[in-house]
Amino acid sequence: MAAMFDGCSSSSLSRCPGSANCSVHWIEQQIDHFNWAPPFGNHSHTTYKQRYFIYDRFWKQNAPVFFYLGNEDNVELYVNHTGLMWESAAEFSALLVFAEHRYYGASLPYAAGTPQCMNFLTSEQAMADF
Repeated sequence: MAAMFDGCSSSSLSRCPGSANCSVHWIEQQIDHFNWAPPFGNHSHTTYKQRYFIYDRFWKQNAPVFFYLGNEDNVELYVNHTGLMWESAAEFSALLVFAEHRYYGASLPYAAGTPQCMNFLTSEQAMADF
């Protein structure tokens, strides 16, 4: 990996691929994308914050965006172990975006143990987040 990523070495990770070198962002998402009524009738809790990471070192304007749709774990795991996106980013001058799946990592619509909260953990709701 050191040869592919100029300046990356085991003694200095500042130029290596991984979450430590990405910027962390949050976007406010609807808990329920498909109904007008608030979840559980609670008008004060209709959104949650979804986390995503951006790496823009290689990015040039009008170049592609490589978007990783997070799956069932903390997205940092995938930021740190998804080689193909990192390996291709420089060649394509791409922006890398890694979005976290709802209910995983730090993107939690409800506290653990909230009754019936898993009703909003569906592939349709997750795709609407992205």
